[in-house]
Amino acid sequence: MQTLNSRGVSEMVVVVLLVLVGIVAVALVFIYINNAAQVLSLSPEKCVNSQISPSLRLVGVCYDSLSSSLVVSVSRVGIDQVVGDLLFSVDFPAETLSWTCGSRGYSCSSCSVPEVGESVDYWIDISSYDDVPSQLSLSSDGCFIDSKSVKGC
Repeated sequence: MQTLNSRGVSEMVVVVLLVLVGIVAVALVFIYINNAAQVLSLSPEKCVNSQISPSLRLVGVCYDSLSSSLVVSVSRVGIDQVVGDLLFSVDFPAETLSWTCGSRGYSCSSCSVPEVGESVDYWIDISSYDDVPSQLSLSSDGCFIDSKSVKGC
């Protein structure tokens, strides 16, 4: 029988263990970098897609002084994307207030998300506020769509 050189065998075991430790270290670094890259991404994929090919369009915003309401016109173009909530953010001189329309809650008087090819006018009552807002922003499902200056109707 042959006798194995115990020093040679131990060197082989050390080399195999070092290779395994190296592979595990590379895998851990890859996982760490991959997770960090996902956390640091500036915009979710659906927001990028909604900016490239938007399914909603903020047509116009005006202030109706007779009813003390904002009239917000939103249209939905022919792209059949799922649209959940609409968030209207209104910039007053002292603060920004928001109204929601959609499946998670309703805070405006008439709320239905437009169907494909449809245009909807939303009336937001701001009679309890002294100032006329300067701008309105529209977001959908956490993704910014557009903003417009408020003009008189």
